[in-house]
Amino acid sequence: MTACILKFPMPLQVYPVLALPALARMIAASRHHRAGAPGPIGMQLVGTVGVGLCFVGAMATLMGLSYACFDSWDFLNGYWALVTAQDLTPNLGLFWYLFAIIFEPFRGFFLFALNYHMATYALPLLVRAPRDPLFVAVVTLLSSCIFKPYPCVADTALAIPLACLYLPYFQRIRHRLFVVQLLLYTLCLCPVMWHLWVRLGSGNANSYFTATIIFNLAQILFLVEFVRAYFRTHFAAEDCANAKVFGIPIEVAAARSDPAKVVPGVIRAVVAWLEEHALHHEGIWREPGNSSRLSQLQACWDRGDIDALPAEEPAENVAGLAVRFLKASADRQHGVLSEGVMDALLAPKELAVVREAVKAELGKLPAPNLATLRHLLAHWNKVVSNQDQNHTSAKDMSVCVMLVLGHVKDPMKAVQGGLISKVESLIIDSESWLPEEARKGTAVPEEYFK
Repeated sequence: MTACILKFPMPLQVYPVLALPALARMIAASRHHRAGAPGPIGMQLVGTVGVGLCFVGAMATLMGLSYACFDSWDFLNGYWALVTAQDLTPNLGLFWYLFAIIFEPFRGFFLFALNYHMATYALPLLVRAPRDPLFVAVVTLLSSCIFKPYPCVADTALAIPLACLYLPYFQRIRHRLFVVQLLLYTLCLCPVMWHLWVRLGSGNANSYFTATIIFNLAQILFLVEFVRAYFRTHFAAEDCANAKVFGIPIEVAAARSDPAKVVPGVIRAVVAWLEEHALHHEGIWREPGNSSRLSQLQACWDRGDIDALPAEEPAENVAGLAVRFLKASADRQHGVLSEGVMDALLAPKELAVVREAVKAELGKLPAPNLATLRHLLAHWNKVVSNQDQNHTSAKDMSVCVMLVLGHVKDPMKAVQGGLISKVESLIIDSESWLPEEARKGTAVPEEYFK
């Protein structure tokens, strides 16, 4: 049905046929979407050929009706006149001025080059964006508004609202205000220059052509920025999907940011930086970092733009980055301290019984989660060992750990169950709390904990 509708603009313009590849891909995609899975390439080719045949059949029918009305095939000359730009009446396009001043021997070359140039966008864009044929159709329409021999304001008035179907991408378009002002300015300027040149005779062709050049320049700028914004958005989404480490499970973050796929790179970098620069820093792990700076660092890690932290970075920002990572990555089932581990710690039982229960729960964690916990416990133990300089006792550190990692629903129950003292023991004597596979290094390489 859509292929049949596409034939109706053809008696007036030959260029709508450029949207046929995108149309065929759109129909094939909609069929596969209804089927629930993409079909094989052969079936997609069959669908594309089917759309082409429907278009050819509908066009042949319309041609036959035109012949029946006029009893002549002379109406086909109109298509040839459109392609060859035989009428050089001034308009909003670029053809009329160029072919009015060009030498006749070069006319055929430039006709071929300009028409071929306009036809080269559809297929490459369809290959690059096969999942969004509507975008390809919109870009094809925008390009035809600029480069066809006889454009008009109505072409632009149709193409730009269609581009607004992709309104979220407009945020990445640069010089938006400039492009809009340029279009409005030239739409007002062109009638004035036409009137001065044709009606009053006080202007010349150069004045009007300058206005049309600026108008088409504005359209070209919009088209280039629109395509750039679309692909930059998709590239950014793909890159973030592959590099994002915040707000995802710890084992996924480790796989993306650590060559050994054991400890997330951000935790490894934070611990290394703190142990090199800030073990004697007073209030380490207790002072909140700068929120805007933490957001910048998080964005850098999520884009994969950073492997090491700056040496001049404040210690509270570095520790705050790890806090933000752990809070964003934690879930109650498979966090660094899962809900099962917290329930075991909260149980009002003897320390030895609680330790065995915690071991059992920690043994259920994925290897990267257990490796991250062991890495952090070793670091927190070093922090407590330097409490004379940093004034962070084991009790202070255990409170910080609970604020970062714990899922404490009832603070009174936590106090009554001696949670702080248990976490303090976990930090000071972590090896006795960890499962056997973690202590032996079978879960993670031992070099992470030296």
